[in-house]
Amino acid sequence: MKNITVKKILTVCISVFLIIYVVCNLYMSNSKKISSETLIYAKVYDSYETTAYIVKDEDEIRASENTNVYYLAKDGESVAAGEVIAYEFQDPRDVIIKEEIAKLNDRIETFEALESKSKSNSNNIEIAEYNLSQSIKNFKNMVENNEFVELKTSADNVLYNLNNKQIITGKTSGFDAIISQAQEELAALENELSGNIKELRTNSPGYFISKSADGLENKADYENILTVNYDQLSDIMEQEYEIDPNIVGKTINGLSWYIVCKIPQQEASKVQKDKQIGVNFVSISNENIPVSVVAINRIDDENVTVVLKCNQISSELLDIRKENIKLNYDLYEGIKVPKNAVHMGEVTKTQTNPDGTQTEQTQTVQGVYTIIGDRLKFKEINPVFAYSEFMICNDNKDSEDLFSGDTVEVYDKVIIGGEDLYDGKFIG
Repeated sequence: MKNITVKKILTVCISVFLIIYVVCNLYMSNSKKISSETLIYAKVYDSYETTAYIVKDEDEIRASENTNVYYLAKDGESVAAGEVIAYEFQDPRDVIIKEEIAKLNDRIETFEALESKSKSNSNNIEIAEYNLSQSIKNFKNMVENNEFVELKTSADNVLYNLNNKQIITGKTSGFDAIISQAQEELAALENELSGNIKELRTNSPGYFISKSADGLENKADYENILTVNYDQLSDIMEQEYEIDPNIVGKTINGLSWYIVCKIPQQEASKVQKDKQIGVNFVSISNENIPVSVVAINRIDDENVTVVLKCNQISSELLDIRKENIKLNYDLYEGIKVPKNAVHMGEVTKTQTNPDGTQTEQTQTVQGVYTIIGDRLKFKEINPVFAYSEFMICNDNKDSEDLFSGDTVEVYDKVIIGGEDLYDGKFIG
């Protein structure tokens, strides 16, 4: 009797062990086979990468041979016709002296402004402390981010705001002595100049750039740019030309410059004339620069020339001739869904009939398996754009393109790897 009881206990224990073993293996099997990804909201351009030539209306500025140039105008600065943009000197020391004169003039101007404030009753200590705090913060950020180009300007701003606070708090009575000393130094430096100075002026209004020649100045036909053929333009721009060593700067005339590129025929429908699109200059920045399509010219049965007009100016853009670009046609935004998460599945909706009765309708649609608790739920998706390994899907559940009236949401977990997937599947 005792042996029978022991056998029963052993049988029960073995049975329980086997059940636990099977359940654990099923759970582990499901866990190993299933992998998921969290959905996020994304913005993506329908884009195409190609090579482009930049065509500008340029006017060269020449200096005499074997001279030294000191620039007054900054790259990208708007200049008028006949404006003095630089000085040329025979003696290289004059350039150094001229730079010191410019620094002293800035110093005098700064302290004259502070002196004027010291005689005013409109100063506010809270504003002064805020401006000082912000200028110190900006200076610190520039140092930490290795932004050294404008570091001196930022340091001068800190000094200005510090002195301004000293005036308001009464820690200084004025800056007459500092201004007088700077003026004396300025007069002494001006006397050191050799006197052999020549002004360099612009011939036409435009945007200034202090770059030497590359031999391609005005080689492209700017006036007839709308009829240009990319291959013909390429033949011109890829040649080697004699470079004038006396060109020390240029003005880019007018408000517009042009981007000429070649795209396949199948891309042409995305760039209808007068359409506004964006361009990203790959090696310069990620900025999406607005341009307008002004001409589309057939090259052959496979390719077309696209001419884009741009009105945005910067020193970086003024200096380019040939650049890899990305044409950004249209912007799509929505839920970013991996293509390997997409399956065909059935969804059901309940429709109320005119007589009050309800009818269930089922349809096979594109969708994904989402994780809801310990089970899978199949959700319909509404793709609006597909690229590389992802889709951008509309998250509007009221869209007429949805059969079920339900779709994915941000932060849904979707299955990107798994076997034997179905709606309602237990995954543990």
